Amino acid sequence: MKVKRSNINKKLGELPSNVSLVPIDFSSQDLGEELKKAGYDLSLKTLFIWEGVTQYISHEAIDNTLRYVAQAAAGSRIVFTYVLESFINGSYVPAGLGSLYKFVLKKKNPLWLSGFDPAEMNEYLSKLSLSIIEDIGNKEFMERYIKPRGRDLTVMDIERTVLAEVK
Repeated sequence: MKVKRSNINKKLGELPSNVSLVPIDFSSQDLGEELKKAGYDLSLKTLFIWEGVTQYISHEAIDNTLRYVAQAAAGSRIVFTYVLESFINGSYVPAGLGSLYKFVLKKKNPLWLSGFDPAEMNEYLSKLSLSIIEDIGNKEFMERYIKPRGRDLTVMDIERTVLAEVK
């Protein structure tokens, strides 16, 4: 958390008073309790940013998080990233990602646990009372958000980004 806050401060300066970073272990802590401790009011319209997390936690922890977000004020949004289920299960390992696959999906104690099929994302979120706005792949993400900023960052073709809204 200290590294993340330091990087944000270097790039953006101090965070606005209405922005909070809340550290949590999604596998062992309750998001609602941790946000409440940080002073969060569930009745406020909120933008949740949840990047680079879902592949590291169980589907149960993902479901619990999204169920909580769905309780926020109508119009609240969440942006989150995910890895393709086809990569997690080994049916799609793009050229150049074989070493990554072996590293993060070791047979004993894998680092990555969860992925999603983009074709099922709309129905999945709908069941959790979230309405999908968009689900974009790496190429569109790069064109929209990385290249215009002149950043030197790569987004792998196994990564996707979702924007969803509380119904």
